[in-house]
Amino acid sequence: MIQKEKNPRMPTLRITNGAEALALRKKLRLNQTVFWLKVGVMQSTGCRYEKRERDIPLPVQFLLQLTYGTEKQSSSLLKYLRTVE
Repeated sequence: MIQKEKNPRMPTLRITNGAEALALRKKLRLNQTVFWLKVGVMQSTGCRYEKRERDIPLPVQFLLQLTYGTEKQSSSLLKYLRTVE
């Protein structure tokens, strides 16, 4: 009998809200335009995330993890995304 592999657990995301994004952006000393455009988000939308006027959608959280996470964090998320059904 062929055993089906279990779906892996989603890794913990590094940036899930505007406060975390703002803190990382400040730590990296990037302006909003540079920080947010690397993940395909307009500066004005990134500003709304940072001011907590809007929640950061899960796909954007994934892109933030892939872009600004460590190699281990990024590869863990990529592995999860490739195996989840």
